[in-house]
Amino acid sequence: MQGPALDHEVRTLAGATRSLADYRGQVLLIVNTASQCGLTPQYHALEALHQSFKGRGFSVLGFPCNDFGAQEPGSPEEIQQFCSTRFSVNFPLFEKVKAKGDKSPLYRTLTEELPRACAARSSGTSPSSWSARTAACRTGSNRRSSRSRPR
Repeated sequence: MQGPALDHEVRTLAGATRSLADYRGQVLLIVNTASQCGLTPQYHALEALHQSFKGRGFSVLGFPCNDFGAQEPGSPEEIQQFCSTRFSVNFPLFEKVKAKGDKSPLYRTLTEELPRACAARSSGTSPSSWSARTAACRTGSNRRSSRSRPR
């Protein structure tokens, strides 16, 4: 079992190792992405969100994933080229993850371990209600609510 999300090291699309601890104290939107998905135009909205709040302690982190209808079949180079030329994406993009089945360690932490740990820390809550009370569990910050917004 890997620890909290920020304990993970991941690889950028260029192959460089990056510690998610570099984002400690920030609000993170970690998304799985796909270049051949009907929702691919959301790259525009994700980039706009990232640009609007990156100077205020907020980052979008994109993790391509081929688990949903094989909609991200490309190589890291193809994904980077597509995202930069079609959508002018500048938020950090990382190597593909597995979000289903034998999940990548980061996604196992995000979808299994953190919900259980945070639910256990929040008396009287179930795993299905953990997100509204545990931003601190997710980002390592002192925020008490996921409703906290960058200023």
